[in-house]
Amino acid sequence: MAVAGPIGFLRATRPTSRLPPARPPADWPGARLFRGAGWAALHSHLTDREQNVQVMMRAAPLGNGSHSHADQNAILIGAYGSPLLVNTGVRPWYGSPFTKEWYFTTKAHNALEIDGAGQPKSWEAAGSFVAFKPGDAHDYLVGDATPAYGDRVSRYRRHLAFLKPDVVVLLDEVRAPKPVPLKFWLHARAPFGIDSGAGRIELEFERAALAGVLHAPGGLTIGQTDRYSIPPESGNPEPEWHLWAETLRPQSDARMVAVFEISRAGRKPALGKIREGVRGSVVTVEFLRAGRPVRLSFDTAGPVLTVE
Repeated sequence: MAVAGPIGFLRATRPTSRLPPARPPADWPGARLFRGAGWAALHSHLTDREQNVQVMMRAAPLGNGSHSHADQNAILIGAYGSPLLVNTGVRPWYGSPFTKEWYFTTKAHNALEIDGAGQPKSWEAAGSFVAFKPGDAHDYLVGDATPAYGDRVSRYRRHLAFLKPDVVVLLDEVRAPKPVPLKFWLHARAPFGIDSGAGRIELEFERAALAGVLHAPGGLTIGQTDRYSIPPESGNPEPEWHLWAETLRPQSDARMVAVFEISRAGRKPALGKIREGVRGSVVTVEFLRAGRPVRLSFDTAGPVLTVE
């Protein structure tokens, strides 16, 4: 075997025994938590790209240092082979102004800014999964990103329920020493349709579509832009749109709820109006799914999810 450069050297040191035969991951679970890396991946149809809805979330104990991004508790959603909610920007080179002011930042991801700021890019800005409960009908995750926001919060957890195959429900719960506003970011490669008064958003890209309802006590202001905070120094990124939903009333015990229905492009959304309430440690979210009522109860003290 020829050895040329570092890659050739690495190949030369590999064992030369025959590789095992490839086989499809038909017996793999549709949900998997990679706890050390801090990533969870959820699939509705793991072995069928044309049917699959994929949901991912990061809560990493190694923090936001080195090449990691400041994106604890951020999510990604893709469906039927098409990206829907994505990470944004390009990296012209490590440490470029655009890389530091956009590409690595919390606002460049589907994540939460608290009290006007995101997470630092540091090893100390860590996260962890405090719940991972996969199931046949739904998967449930809870990411704790409290250390990633420093003294601004005493607690920040993101609860994620994936009602397979096509509904994602998020609950962000934040406790802070003083009343703080929350700013929820979402990103896509097509413009969002926004009904700010109703808290509704829509998105369609390639083969997939998403309809969502966003809610927070006291109301939200919702907007979007196709601009970055500064332009990249080089590269030619695909067009991207950045949606924000910001709470109108700062609170020291704050929360936001998002319900997303994923469907094929061109299909009319069937997601009904949502109702949200709280009693003690339990936050309830109710909505119509294809005309049928659904009730989720998030016991934040557990954390435990009940779906009815």
